[in-house]
Amino acid sequence: MTRSRIFFAAMFGLSILAAVANAKAEDVLGFLDPATGKFRPAHAAVSSSATASTHGTLSASFTVTVASTNITSTTPISCTLTAYVYLNGGANGVIAETSSVAATRDGSTAKCLVKIPYSWSGYYPTDTVNLSYTINSGAEGGQPTRYSNHPLSTINIPAAGATTSLTVASTI
Repeated sequence: MTRSRIFFAAMFGLSILAAVANAKAEDVLGFLDPATGKFRPAHAAVSSSATASTHGTLSASFTVTVASTNITSTTPISCTLTAYVYLNGGANGVIAETSSVAATRDGSTAKCLVKIPYSWSGYYPTDTVNLSYTINSGAEGGQPTRYSNHPLSTINIPAAGATTSLTVASTI
């Protein structure tokens, strides 16, 4: 790449960063679609005037099949449930909740019940909860650790006082 192209690319990148840094709440970031000639916003507009609060419990029941040959019958296994709420699509921050518990083992099966009691405020009616889970087996006697992380689902913000129950079947 020639010096002039590198300089142009660097200046273009800096101008984009400056535009983002200097954007006001009423500014809409986006791009001009060359195919249609129309302006396309980078994110869907969301009303920033109506936020809400809620509380409840997220609960996940895990059944884990232990298939890895390096996980012995005494190797501890844990289950983790994680919830993210990107406030106003992430523009106003993120609520993050995580809880882990040790599994009970029976041969090649491990079971966990993970609960996350929560109390959230400042979310928008269009926000959702992104759920994921992790299964982890600890190292024992020099054996490697096995770690498995997966998206679970995306749900609407639960009603106040609700218990949201999920079932997870996984293999490590």
